[in-house]
Amino acid sequence: MEAQRWQEIEALFDRVLDLPPEERTSGLEQLGDGVPPEIVAEVARLIAEVERSTGFLATARSAAATEALNPLQPGESIGSWTVKRPLGA
Repeated sequence: MEAQRWQEIEALFDRVLDLPPEERTSGLEQLGDGVPPEIVAEVARLIAEVERSTGFLATARSAAATEALNPLQPGESIGSWTVKRPLGA
């Protein structure tokens, strides 16, 4: 892929990705005006990949946040380690 074509795809990808998720489909459709179909298809493929992978990242981020907000209590264990008391207590 030549550099100029990649720059065009990247610019269009960023523009569509900045839209709220529910507006991305119409944003992709609007790209069709004057943009070669293979570039629109590549942008659509990249957006789909981001949206597919975001579910995993959101789940991982949510699990990490839950752990941070709900620290282990005395008596709970992680592997062979048991919490005796909170640090600094």
